[in-house]
Amino acid sequence: SGIHCAAETVGLRALDLTGNPVTNYSQTVQLDTTTGRGSWQLLSGNGVLQDTTLDDGLATYTFASADAGQVTLVLDYADGTPLVDVDVSQLGNSSVRDNDSEGPLTFAPSGFTLTANPLPNPPPSPLLDPLPAQVAGQAFALHISAYGTTPTDRNCGVIESFQGAKTLQAWQSLVDPGTGVRVASLADVPVGTAAATAQPVPVTFVAGQATVAAKYKDVGALRLHLSDQSNATTPFSGATNTFVSRPADIQVSAVRTTAGVPNPAATTATGPGFVSAGSPFTVIVDVLDAEGDLTPNYGREAVAEGLQIESAQLQLPAGGRNGSADDGSLGGATAFAPGLLQGRFANDSAVFDESGIVRLRASIADGDYMGAGAPIGTLSEPVGRFFPDRFTLHNARVQAACNGFTYMDQPQLGVFYAVQADNTLGQPLFNYDDTLLGSGATAVVGHAAEHADSGVDLAGRVSPGTAVWQSGQYLIQQPSAVFNRVAAPDGPYDDLVLGVRVADALDNRQLAGLDMHAAAAGNCVAAGNCSARRIGSSAVYYGRLLVLPAFGAESADLDIGAEAQVFNGAGFVEHALDDCTTYQSADLNLTNYSGNLQAADTGVIGPLTSQPLVAGQVNTALPPLLQAPGLGNEGSVQVSFDVAAWLRFSWQGGAPQNPSAPAVFGSYRGHQRIIYWAQDP
Repeated sequence: SGIHCAAETVGLRALDLTGNPVTNYSQTVQLDTTTGRGSWQLLSGNGVLQDTTLDDGLATYTFASADAGQVTLVLDYADGTPLVDVDVSQLGNSSVRDNDSEGPLTFAPSGFTLTANPLPNPPPSPLLDPLPAQVAGQAFALHISAYGTTPTDRNCGVIESFQGAKTLQAWQSLVDPGTGVRVASLADVPVGTAAATAQPVPVTFVAGQATVAAKYKDVGALRLHLSDQSNATTPFSGATNTFVSRPADIQVSAVRTTAGVPNPAATTATGPGFVSAGSPFTVIVDVLDAEGDLTPNYGREAVAEGLQIESAQLQLPAGGRNGSADDGSLGGATAFAPGLLQGRFANDSAVFDESGIVRLRASIADGDYMGAGAPIGTLSEPVGRFFPDRFTLHNARVQAACNGFTYMDQPQLGVFYAVQADNTLGQPLFNYDDTLLGSGATAVVGHAAEHADSGVDLAGRVSPGTAVWQSGQYLIQQPSAVFNRVAAPDGPYDDLVLGVRVADALDNRQLAGLDMHAAAAGNCVAAGNCSARRIGSSAVYYGRLLVLPAFGAESADLDIGAEAQVFNGAGFVEHALDDCTTYQSADLNLTNYSGNLQAADTGVIGPLTSQPLVAGQVNTALPPLLQAPGLGNEGSVQVSFDVAAWLRFSWQGGAPQNPSAPAVFGSYRGHQRIIYWAQDP
């Protein structure tokens, strides 16, 4: 409604096909009241308004880029045909025009103004006090003024003679969406849905002005209308500006698995699991008014408003990562569809790709409801626990100490691997961390060992070290693992396979690609009973170093022989693969001199630097060498080698000892009862 003596504001917006502003619009448009009456002024805008002939209803406006596609004009309509339909079209292209969705503007000498605040008297012109955006379900004050001129008072302003209790007819016009199931209320009285169904509302005026409480329990853009038909000669009518009612809250009302199992809302790192990280789950969101009721019109706008969810808070673990991007973003965050109840929406594609517990927040997808801002959604209850989808093995290998073999007790068996806690996309879970989660919240990693599918688990003899879960990985980088000896020589284990197993007591997640069951012979994949994943293999032997007896003239230096041996299941045999064990003069010790040989007569004279065995034997070109004692110094000496623990043997029973053998210079036989002196190999 318009009043002849009050300037009427008219807003123009240039829109694209989807209803969004064309912010770079810079064309000239034609304005026309279509009645041949009315004058135009520019209220806000940076372009050029031209109203060449006053009161003919015509003008042009050229948009400036600074307008961002939107301006406000003022129409003075002092007299003329009451019903005005303002037309706007682009000069030179009349197909670009308004669609008349604003409806006609009806002018009268007097009427009601509906404003956000009481009017001063005299009021300003034009009246620039429109209703701002409101919150659905929240009451707001609507100020009503009888305004204009009367036959007895030609001064334009508040008609103070409009006094006392009145019964006004009230109705609403829904603008966007154009239909709905809720109606606004004035003074707690529901209004009509159109002029024809207007409802009576009691209003008391004092000096031409009144205030009533208004409320609209839905969302969208609308107008409120009032009419007083008590005086058929001078009826009063008026309407608000088109204002937006936005949601009061957007609430996550339920979370469940896609199979319908409710969110357990765990609060500790060992609490009940929800879904694996990266797996979809269902989120139900309610768009509410201020009284906690659903708003049926949400999502029915001409340009439908959407919803999105985020992890607004990582509840647990403290110091962890809020999703793989650490920004709370969720996969499928906007994939909402209307539910069975209007104002309720369901998303079956929500994905959180980290482990832990979060709180969700729902919000308007574009962060702004029809230009009226947006509420900050209520935080949900704890959602989770999210747990690993699976464990995977990476960079696994076993490195033998020498030429594909390792001696038992030799701390040079290299074991290298990483077990990774993954989400469904195969990404590591940073939050799966012993320091972050604490004791008992992560899987236990163990080992398996088996020789040639024997069905005997030898893991108890393997010492590869331990690690902790850190940033989603259990990392073993152990160059000095050990396969331990037992009391009696055993083996050989020329195909010892090492494996890793994962025991997840909380969520029963499995290590992917299981291909080993050390405690049972046969194809575990075919049998379906695999319990570990192969890391790699090495030959492992019970070994020793044997020192050979040596004989020579007292006038010549004496070579000392030695060889590496391994147990073959029946006895010890030469181990020709050993090119790694080393020896040097400092490793030899001389004791138990006999005959004419004294300690001062001989000594170890080589090799001075460390030398490796060659095919399991001392290098004949660089052997351990005893200095010749000289003529007349015949006799024997016991030669022992200091060797690593894994090459010692119980030569005389009891604890393993270093190997030794006699070295004899000259013809000394040691004792008449000895026919020949040699060491049993």
